[in-house]
Amino acid sequence: MTDILDLDGWTVLAKTTEEGIDILEAEYRPEPTACQKCGVIGNLYKHGTKPVTYFDAPNRGLPSKLRAKVKRYKCRDCGGTFLQPLGGIRTDRRMTERCAAFIKQQCLRDTFVRIADNIGCNDKTVRSLAGDHIAAIAAAGNRCQSCGGVFEPAELQIHQTLPLVAGEHRKVMVVCRPCHERFHTSALTHTHGRSTS
Repeated sequence: MTDILDLDGWTVLAKTTEEGIDILEAEYRPEPTACQKCGVIGNLYKHGTKPVTYFDAPNRGLPSKLRAKVKRYKCRDCGGTFLQPLGGIRTDRRMTERCAAFIKQQCLRDTFVRIADNIGCNDKTVRSLAGDHIAAIAAAGNRCQSCGGVFEPAELQIHQTLPLVAGEHRKVMVVCRPCHERFHTSALTHTHGRSTS
């Protein structure tokens, strides 16, 4: 079966369409080994699930949502509970990372209201993410932080470096399109190399 979600670590359980919105029900397979509260390794147990819906980038011209079954864990050491860390998700925005990237890409070309309509979210969400993106470009002085070239704002993108270890905060850079494509190609090669070794 084709992976219609195309997010690493995720498995699609069902696909439906509700009121013109593609809904993909899915779960994230990788499980945490350490407690997110105290850091103790190997002393967790599953503590139920929580349904959470995330906005995704439009698919086939339709708004798309990811309805996730997020696992809840409890630590035997500290007694703390936490939700499973999810790859490819901006939990602070309740959307996939590619949805956030779509907003940032489109915000220099289209209206916030139309972008929100395409995603199925509130235009305040789009405005907030677009504001962060535009501020980052302005702070960089329209300069690519990789090659040092000066570009028009529409030619610059926000790039997040790959985490060296799981859960590590990703560094944000403002880069030109050629550098972004180079980083993306390098990341795919690196990931492919790891998976085949």
